Amino acid sequence: MIRKALAGIFCFHLVAAIAANPSRAASAAAPAGTVELRHGWAIRSAAQVSAGGAAISQPGFSVARWHGADVPSTVLGALVRAGVYPDPFFATNMSAIKPEPFRSPWWYRTEFSAAGPVPGGSTRLVFDGINYRADVWLNGKKVADKASLRGVWRVFDVDVTNAVRDGTNALAVQVFPPAPGDFAMGFVDWNPLPADRNMGLYRGVELRRSGAVSLEDVFVQSHVDLRTLVGIAIGGSVGDTAINDEGCALCRDSAQVGRADVPGLRAAVRSRAVAVGRR
Repeated sequence: MIRKALAGIFCFHLVAAIAANPSRAASAAAPAGTVELRHGWAIRSAAQVSAGGAAISQPGFSVARWHGADVPSTVLGALVRAGVYPDPFFATNMSAIKPEPFRSPWWYRTEFSAAGPVPGGSTRLVFDGINYRADVWLNGKKVADKASLRGVWRVFDVDVTNAVRDGTNALAVQVFPPAPGDFAMGFVDWNPLPADRNMGLYRGVELRRSGAVSLEDVFVQSHVDLRTLVGIAIGGSVGDTAINDEGCALCRDSAQVGRADVPGLRAAVRSRAVAVGRR
């Protein structure tokens, strides 16, 4: 009940803020929701592909000689499932897999259908885990660079509002392996290091669509007075809340008040204290 009440507070403030500015109401017409880009991927070593990202990320690009894959998957995991390598968990098969093919970048490519951009709307690609760096191309346009998309334990949010098309879209991700000194995944002697060092899109990829404002990663925290057990304060914080068209974000604010100030728009989240009785 407390969580439902707090969620109602969040929604009330956000809806009230948008309603107070009718010029923003058009964003509600934008296609909303999250699509998991799991199936229909293909992978190939960049050393075996002469085309660049602009060409690979065009719809209809031939992947006839590529290996089919699902995401999430490391490069080696996808190759095992494609039958390129035998089961590495059987006998000494792991030690027979040479690391040389995984010292160069690998391409991940897929196509998906989507509606085109809507005025006031936002479209993002969310990468939940990349090992270790990546360049991202969508429909022939480079939308993210390995200089900023790096780090194995990070979640990357890439704005593709101006790159997404109505109909078929092509996404190409060139993944680079961790270099010496990178804080990548570690292994111990009883858990052998795989030849690809877990390179790849090892967590999911999503296409997220919303209006001008989206609320994500809401955190609810309770504070109970352990001395009296007669009161509880419910607070919350909002992280990674995107207000995309203004370049503003509601990020990791305090439990008491989280707010974003945009010309004509104010969204606030406030804590609420409620009384409870002893059992």
